[in-house]
Amino acid sequence: MEKSIKMSLATAREMYKSEFNSKSIKDWLLENFTEDELNPKELVKSWEDSFKGGVYINTNSFLLETNIITDKNEHKNIFRTKKEANAYGIVAAQLSQIVADANGDWIADWSNYNTQNKYCINYYRERLTIMTYYSTRCQFPMKSLEIAKACLDKHCDLWEQFYMIK
Repeated sequence: MEKSIKMSLATAREMYKSEFNSKSIKDWLLENFTEDELNPKELVKSWEDSFKGGVYINTNSFLLETNIITDKNEHKNIFRTKKEANAYGIVAAQLSQIVADANGDWIADWSNYNTQNKYCINYYRERLTIMTYYSTRCQFPMKSLEIAKACLDKHCDLWEQFYMIK
């Protein structure tokens, strides 16, 4: 007498990865599922598994390359490239200070999308531009169009570095 077994892909994957299954079970699973189905590649790995070296910023704001991490839990400030380290590590910190000073005590209220405009400098269609947002977040919101224009005019070089145009 022959019987059919109905099995979900999730169950088959569990069985395939189990340390308790035998070669005959693995062979049977491979007759009914492909290797890729049973053992799919991860699209996104953990930070530790993704690490291939990169660039970090030391206490003197120098960009230093490394391929070795002695303690991955201690050193999470490593960017993949010098350009990214400069943009998101150094320039972002500078822009954060500049925008905070220009805004004074004002802090964007992202839940207040009906009445509070926020002005943000973005890189859009191959150029730096000021956009008005109500509820969509941006990195450095400003309280007025006047402040955003002045910030872009005075610190255009920093914005170009932040968006990695230069």
